[in-house]
Amino acid sequence: AVPSWVLLGMQALRPQYSWVSAEGLMRGLRMVKDDAEYALLKKVQQNSCRALCRLIEHGLCGMTELQAGKLLMQYSDEEGVDSPDGVPIVATGPNSALPHHVTGDTVIQPGDVVVIDFGGENKGEGYIADTTRTFAVGPITDEERRDFTNALKGVIALSRQRFLAGSTGSDLDTICRGQIWKEGLNYRCGTGHGVGFFLNVHEAPPNFRDRTVALEEGMFITIEPGVYTEGSHGVRTENAVVVVKDIQTEYGQFYRFDTFTLVPIDTSCLDLELMTDDELQWLNDYHQKVYQQVAPLVSERAKNWLEQKTQPVTR
Repeated sequence: AVPSWVLLGMQALRPQYSWVSAEGLMRGLRMVKDDAEYALLKKVQQNSCRALCRLIEHGLCGMTELQAGKLLMQYSDEEGVDSPDGVPIVATGPNSALPHHVTGDTVIQPGDVVVIDFGGENKGEGYIADTTRTFAVGPITDEERRDFTNALKGVIALSRQRFLAGSTGSDLDTICRGQIWKEGLNYRCGTGHGVGFFLNVHEAPPNFRDRTVALEEGMFITIEPGVYTEGSHGVRTENAVVVVKDIQTEYGQFYRFDTFTLVPIDTSCLDLELMTDDELQWLNDYHQKVYQQVAPLVSERAKNWLEQKTQPVTR
């Protein structure tokens, strides 16, 4: 995206030219990432995820949202990640029910649910990470556990879904949202969005409500269902995924999502009675992947913390 002042200046310098929007052309080119872009997107995810792991290892209780957000920015900077949008979203207690809460001076207290939505871009490279995790600061309520678990079930359902070539986001939306609907709940926002380059954190492809663009190999998108109860609490889990080829049959080419966000999910928030064995297996496999890929890149202390947070979950 070109700032308006740049475009106006160019037009003033060349008034004899006709200026035509290239948005449609550029949007199509940028929707599908090549191998080099994939490597850069994976790199910024790894770097930003290490920063978040350091924050959670440090501990949240007693800090204000703003203090936690600024500390996360410091860790991100040390991991090579700029924060062009400023302080990330840190929302504790009732503030977590606001998906786009402005991080403030509320103190994180025992019993709070804390939602952290953050990202950033690798210095000098521009590709963007976007991740959300929900953490419990001490014991939380049964309702909070229910909502956290159902949101995670939505992430798992869509992450595991095989889909036929030609499928749009709209074709897949209810696979995720349906896990929330079962409880008579909903989230009043999209299930996810494309991940882009230099300030375009919501770059094409469109969200999962779109009916016009078929998902293709190499498209990057987030999966981020949540539950938001005004005045009480909110929960959200956001992973970034890439569309990859799966099986091909007589019915055509099938695709699936490959998850490349590498941050532990807070299993202390789970209601295990709501989880199927297959869902627990997905979670354990995911945590094994997180440990294997992140542990070699962090300090011995962080590695020990990561090992604790990625232990297999059993009933």
